[in-house]
Amino acid sequence: MDARRAPEAEKGAAAGEIPVGAVVISPEGKILARAHNRSVTAIDPTAHAEILALRSAARRTGNYRLTGCRLVVSSSRARCAPAPR
Repeated sequence: MDARRAPEAEKGAAAGEIPVGAVVISPEGKILARAHNRSVTAIDPTAHAEILALRSAARRTGNYRLTGCRLVVSSSRARCAPAPR
C-alpha cells in the first residue's frame, strides 16, 4: 500500500468509517489533496474519500478538470471484512 494513502484510510477507520483513503497527485508528483471516507460522520452518502479528495484538489487548483492528475485510492485491509462469495 502506498504510504501516502494509508494514513487517510486509518483516519477513517478510527472515526468508525469504512477505511478508505484517497490522494490526488499532480502531473509533477505533488500531493494536491487527501481525504478519507466521511459518509457516516457527515451523514452524507456522497462523502466518499474519492469525491472529497477530488473536490479539494479542484478547489486548490481552481480548475474542475484536474488534467493529468492521478487519483489513488486504497483501503486499510486489516480492517476490511472479506468479500462475500
